[in-house]
Amino acid sequence: MQTYSVAAFINKKVLITGDVGSGKTRLTEKLLSEAIDQGCGKITLIDMAPPRARVGGARAGGRACIPYSRREKVRLLVPRGIARPRLDGADAIGVLRIAERNARTIEPCLLAFCKAPTETLFINDATMFLHAGAPSLLLKAVSMASTFIGNAYSGVALADDKGSGINARESEALGLLERVMDSIIRLEAHADKCVRSVK
Repeated sequence: MQTYSVAAFINKKVLITGDVGSGKTRLTEKLLSEAIDQGCGKITLIDMAPPRARVGGARAGGRACIPYSRREKVRLLVPRGIARPRLDGADAIGVLRIAERNARTIEPCLLAFCKAPTETLFINDATMFLHAGAPSLLLKAVSMASTFIGNAYSGVALADDKGSGINARESEALGLLERVMDSIIRLEAHADKCVRSVK
């Protein structure tokens, strides 16, 4: 199994992608912990993730866990009331309403970062904003950090968007985000991990 160290990602833009249960949040937590320990300047975590849920036999969503003793070393920007559009929406209209509400809730966190950026930015579950938010705002936040490490869903477990069209929007926006990355880590559930440079 491939292992990763935050030391290899300093002053780079890195995106972690994968399906439900592939370990995106777990790896993000590991790299965040290392960044704190190694003194990677001031650190912000924007945690966009909804509450955990079960999708088949895998766990989806969930906020990143930061030990209490380390929380004072990270500026946390956490939008409240984030829901899961594809899982919680009853139909296309419900899915879109949730996605749009999530984007409105997350946007102030991104704006707050852009107003007072830190050297290092972590984002947990950027997908929640990409469903209905403006990719340009997310890209602006990423560009303002010297080091960016984030994760986003990419897979088949949540293929049913109930006809809302958010899957297509998500895929397009994720493509824009990937284009500005130095490295993409693609995780496979129950398989070895691999890293692919995109530059």
